[in-house]
Amino acid sequence: MKIKHLLWTLAFLVPWRGTCLAAGDGPVQWHYTAVQQGPGQYQLSFQASITEGWKLFSVTMQDDLPNSRVQLDSLPGLKLLSIEEKGQLRQAPEPLFDKAEIRYFEGKVEILVSFSLQPVQRDITGSIRYWAIKKDSVVGPVSIPFRFAWDKTGML
Repeated sequence: MKIKHLLWTLAFLVPWRGTCLAAGDGPVQWHYTAVQQGPGQYQLSFQASITEGWKLFSVTMQDDLPNSRVQLDSLPGLKLLSIEEKGQLRQAPEPLFDKAEIRYFEGKVEILVSFSLQPVQRDITGSIRYWAIKKDSVVGPVSIPFRFAWDKTGML
């Protein structure tokens, strides 16, 4: 499934801001936050800490090669504004994949998903799905679920 299709699965987002943690037992640890940027505009931030020696595949990798994706549960009425990676993107041929050019991060990366949506007060759920590689070891797809829940003040 293409990135565009995965991001369009966002559903029932609301005006919110918050911070959540998603651990994970693999070579990548995730921390994620959500903020309301303005009326009806939101941003999800997924920050990855990558274990030394491992490479995390970029969200810009094509679907027929290992990649990373943010999958959000269905969100009708969502208008995707942007998806961006902040970090040092590297590119190199990978012998394990017939020398296909791979795009990856080492150390840290932040994935930002910005969108607009009319408020709907429901929990936000989804998952971060990623692949990582270290020499001849490949991990993936690993799916790390996340959830943003409303508090009594009406904020996530």
